[in-house]
Amino acid sequence: VVHYGPASLVPVSNTPAFFVFPKQPLDCVAAATAVMQAVAGSPSLSSKQALVLLLDQAYQHSQQQLQEAVQQATGPASRQALVFAQPAPRMLMPVQVITSTTRNGAGTTCSASTNSGASCGRAQCAAAAPSPAATCGQAGCAAGNQAAVPAAEPESTGQQQQQPQQQEPSCTASCGAAGCSSTLATVTDSQPPATNGAGSEAACSTTSRHEGVPGCRWELPPGCTQGDCGYVWLGSSSAAALQLLQLTYNMESWLVVQPAQGGDAAPGSGSGFSCQEGLLGQSSVLLRRRRYMVEKAREASIVGILAGTLGAAGFRDAISLVRRLAQLAGKKTYTLAVGKPNPAKLANFMEIQVFVMVCDPLGFILDSRDYMAPIITPHEAALAFTGRHLQPGDRYLLDFREVLQDAKLAAASQGASGEGASE
Repeated sequence: VVHYGPASLVPVSNTPAFFVFPKQPLDCVAAATAVMQAVAGSPSLSSKQALVLLLDQAYQHSQQQLQEAVQQATGPASRQALVFAQPAPRMLMPVQVITSTTRNGAGTTCSASTNSGASCGRAQCAAAAPSPAATCGQAGCAAGNQAAVPAAEPESTGQQQQQPQQQEPSCTASCGAAGCSSTLATVTDSQPPATNGAGSEAACSTTSRHEGVPGCRWELPPGCTQGDCGYVWLGSSSAAALQLLQLTYNMESWLVVQPAQGGDAAPGSGSGFSCQEGLLGQSSVLLRRRRYMVEKAREASIVGILAGTLGAAGFRDAISLVRRLAQLAGKKTYTLAVGKPNPAKLANFMEIQVFVMVCDPLGFILDSRDYMAPIITPHEAALAFTGRHLQPGDRYLLDFREVLQDAKLAAASQGASGEGASE
């Protein structure tokens, strides 16, 4: 399948997919000037240890030039580390492994490809290079093939397919410093995000954290936490990817830099860009409304599970998880496949009091005010059906694979605590 236009780049389960993004022209020197001027004028951003720069998919073709322009604008003496989010590969092969039992940083999932030479599309996962002695690809990394990809967990299709782990060679990720031979908990298939100044020459450390959302990942500098970073978005303020990022990292400092289309700004001047600091208005309103949706879902007795995707890897497992949680909460469930949902279609199911939509992160209907029943995400369903709440500052998960991973970790923790109590 060849997909044209923006996409979340989640792993696919059946058919290989190639993604073609739009390309918008970008004056990289002017963009770098606008970003650094806005950061310098913001006390909340200028005081951060690191800046994470994220590009709209329409400008990712200019990322290397922008990175060089920003580094020239800041100079080697800058005390702020610059981290550029790395986009996921645009060629995705079908995967079999959906979630791992370990979490690094914000929670990454690992997917092993059915093709030994292709990755799942997550920048935090490496499906194996053909050579069994392959390394992670980092400069000077000598880690080699020391860690195994977690054992495959088949989707809920009734077929138990098991493959030996040694058939899926893997590599261990380094912290990004040249000559690093230490290992992290996860593996990576892309180059580490570039840092500026001392960050790029940092000594090897295992304290690096990986963050990100579907479609892009980044590695925080050693010793730097999520709260120590400011986030800069370069692209359209109405992009669905920006909304996804701001919902996920809703307690962090944000700067949105939007290029003006068709402006007459002089090249390299830094004008022609509009800058807005903080969460966008629609993101703040959505967060408040989503908390209300969780409470509404808690009161519902009949739940409709919408299959919003049939190609994203793990969607069957996500549907099974939502169904199981709803049944444990004493709720009746219906599973529906209606194509692209709209108010008229869902109005035919008048007895359903809340819908849970299982789809890729950019396909959710976050504003369901035109629908007769609320539409919530698997993350919100897991909170509502288990008696938890969406607290301010919590990561807002739109990727159902992270919800699956949280469920696995919770089950493993309960199993371990039960064994300890029996002993």
